[in-house]
Amino acid sequence: MALALLVSLLMFRNIFKKIIGRILKRILAILLRSFQEKYNDRMRRRKEALLLDGLSQMMKDAGRPLHVLEIGAGAGANFAFYPDGTTVTCLDPETVFNDELIKNARGFPQIQLRELLTAFAEEMAVVESGSVDAVVSTLVMCSVRNIDKCLQEIVRVLRPVCIV
Repeated sequence: MALALLVSLLMFRNIFKKIIGRILKRILAILLRSFQEKYNDRMRRRKEALLLDGLSQMMKDAGRPLHVLEIGAGAGANFAFYPDGTTVTCLDPETVFNDELIKNARGFPQIQLRELLTAFAEEMAVVESGSVDAVVSTLVMCSVRNIDKCLQEIVRVLRPVCIV
């Protein structure tokens, strides 16, 4: 009888833990979406100038679509500011927002979500050297463990630019 009770409690504990986990993930997604909307509204002009206009000019200069690495993409708040044809690879040490990020990417047909990579910005061995045209990072650098290593990795993954 005691063993049956213990097994039942363990089963209910796991079920309860899964339910609570799903609820918390859903709440976190709602909070993140709300934050992203408010932040994008507040930063719209700056993001349009830096991302949309800047990347559009880079695309024009390169004569081809760009491949952008976004570090700490969260749920994809910057997707609205990428020019048509941009291919985006997202890198984040956490996978908690991946479902929301994929869902959000579907709302921006002008971009192609290439892959979601799980890694720290300071340790981007999963990204090939010289493989991206631009690196975007919003609200992330304040939380990296080693800013110098992060910047070294960013320089490593950027495609070399020939200046004439």
